[in-house]
This record gives sequence, structure tokens and C-alpha cells, in this order.
Amino acid sequence: IAAGETAEFEGNALFGTMTLYTADKAIDVSQIELQPKLFVTDFTGLDLNYNELSGVPATTYSIGMVKPGDGLEVDANGTMSISDIEQYAHFFDTVADMEAATNLVAGSYAQTYGFYSLNDGGGALYRIREKEENETSNNITTFDIGTTNLVAELNRDVEINILQCGAKKDGSESISGIVNYLITNYPTTDIYVPNGDYLVHETIYLGTSTQFRGENMWQTRLFTDANIVMIQNKTDDIATLYMSNFYIDGNYHATKGVYLYRTQPNLVYNDSRSIIRDLLIKKCTDWCMQIGATTGSSNVIEITVENVYAHQYTGGGIYIAKCSDSHFSTLRAGSGMNSNKPGIQVEGYNLQFINCKSVLSGSVAVPASGWCFNGGGNIHADIEAQANTKNGVEIKNTRNSYFNIIADA
Repeated sequence: IAAGETAEFEGNALFGTMTLYTADKAIDVSQIELQPKLFVTDFTGLDLNYNELSGVPATTYSIGMVKPGDGLEVDANGTMSISDIEQYAHFFDTVADMEAATNLVAGSYAQTYGFYSLNDGGGALYRIREKEENETSNNITTFDIGTTNLVAELNRDVEINILQCGAKKDGSESISGIVNYLITNYPTTDIYVPNGDYLVHETIYLGTSTQFRGENMWQTRLFTDANIVMIQNKTDDIATLYMSNFYIDGNYHATKGVYLYRTQPNLVYNDSRSIIRDLLIKKCTDWCMQIGATTGSSNVIEITVENVYAHQYTGGGIYIAKCSDSHFSTLRAGSGMNSNKPGIQVEGYNLQFINCKSVLSGSVAVPASGWCFNGGGNIHADIEAQANTKNGVEIKNTRNSYFNIIADA
């Protein structure tokens, strides 16, 4: 098959016309063995469409590259019986239905249309295989099939939707165990959280290269009922992580919503390069967000924080502590209550603040400033303070810095 050409293959009783579309590059034909498996992708990376199967929805699925000798093979006439297809392609409403199945065999695939119930957002594709020696299913990405020695393993792509792993979006069960398992065992996979209300009863620990992403910063709500830091990094494990699009609700229980820090010196300059963006963090008792630990720790370096709102806190809004060589834009802190902590406090070096604002800090009884720059230097700040009950902006023990300030209190 030459690049750009189309070839047609006629099946017998199983298929209508099956068309293989080649990519814009040559294909090594010796490495391709066509196999009538319901879930298949050819070596071009494009889907092979197997439609008009008896009793099977006319839908294309994809599980990745086919390898020679992997799965089903046609006979010399290029035919296979419907019973053989049914042995290797299975459809279930829920994971529980799949677990109770008696007709699954190693090498087959199962498609669910929900996790707990039909169309609940947790539908997924699973590969059926034999258990490895001493393997125990984790009920997150692997599931026992009845009393057999078979296990269904989630067919993961570059992204894992936590609803496919048993998370509940009605807030009835904590997602901490599921998320921490995925972060630990799939460290470079994009962990995706659709809109919903999710209970976080134990701290979620981010790690190097973690990609933790919600659907919408106003509707993907993580809330807690415990006195915890809701999200923080594993000790000194902070390089190249990414988090975005969450509404983090401390519910006046959490001490911090997000806490990223280092305790040991960076082995390589600018080895962090982490990005935090599009977060709404509310109702925390210490700080809604803290970047860097306090004295005795090393700097968080080269972090970017964008579009973060801290709101309705009883501690402070955003605390930039041991941090350097970093960029902050569109930070908002406001409506702090019953605390003399500022809306935003800064103690770092080589920092840039663009279009950042603190409003309504403190109260008449417990006044607080909008901003406090307390130590550090080489800061460029384009900031605003409005309607705070103490000072709009305090600057002390800070050197070699430039401030462009709009403030009315």
C-alpha cells in the first residue's frame, strides 16, 4: 500500500466494505497483519472501521496499534464466524455487569457504558487478560472477572477520566485514594476530573510531571470535611507539574487549599517549571494558596501561577513565601474575614506580578492589609488594592524592586 492510496477489503458475512486509509507516509507492509478485531487501530494511527456486525453497535473504537499475531486472525478465506467475534467483543452497562460476566476470555475486550450506572460518565474500554502471579486487582484500573483467573484492565490513553476509575461526582465518597493512586502509578498521564462535586477527605499529593486537570474552574468542585491541606506536592517533588480548572472549597475546614514547597536545595537551576492556572480557592483557615515553605526551606523556582482567585477565607488569601524567579498574573484575593493576614503576602526574589489585585481584606474589628511585601527583592509588581480595612499595600524589608500601584486603602 503506497502512501495516500486507499485499499478495500471484502469480508464474508462479517463486514460490509472495510476501507483502510493510509497516512501521508510510507507503510512497511511486512509489519501489518490485518485482524478483524472490533477494537483496532492500524499502523497509520487512523481507525479501521468495522461496522454492520450482527448485534454490535455500528461504532468505531480504538485501542492502539495492532501487532502481528495479536488477537484474532482470519482464516485462509478471510472469514470468521459471528460466534468468534462475540467471544472477543463484549458490551456491558456497568463495571459490575462486566465483573459478573462468564463469557470473557483472555485476549478479548469489554466496553462498558457506565461505571456504576448506564451513561454515568464512567464508561471505558477494558482489555481482558490473565492475572499475573500474586496480582491483586485494585478496583481502580483493574477488576476481577468472577471467580476466574482473569482481570479486566482499563485501556488508558494519554488521559484518564477519574469517573472511569470509580470516582463519584455527587460528593458521597472521597476521591483522594483514587487520585493519589493514579498520580503514583501513572505519573505522566493526564488525570481529568469532569464537572461535579468531589469530596477530598485526605490530602491529594501531586508529583513531578503530574497533570491534574478539571473541566471548569467554576463547576469542577473539590471540597473537604476535614482539617487538612487539600492539595500539595510530595516532599521536594515539584518539577514540571501542571494543575488547572478547579474550584477548591476548603469549607472552613481545610487549612490550605493548595500548598507547593521545597525542603532541599534545587539540584538544577529552574528545575521546577510548574504551571498552576485557573483556580477558585475558597474558605480556608490559614492560606488559600501558599507557594514555598517558611524559614529553613529552599526556594520553589520557575513556577507560573495564572488566574487564581482566593475568596472568603478566615486566614489569608495567597502567600508567596520561599519562591524565586517566578511569574504571577491575574491573582485575585478578596473577602477575607476575622484575620489580620493580608490578602496577598510576598517574601521572595526575582518575581513578577502582572494585573493582580487584593480587595476587602479584614474587617473593622480585625483590620488587614490588601498586600504585604515583607522581605526579598528584585520584584516587578503591577498591582491594585481596593477597600481593604488596614493598608492597601505594605512594603518593608524589600529592595531593588519596582512597583506600579493603584490603591484606595
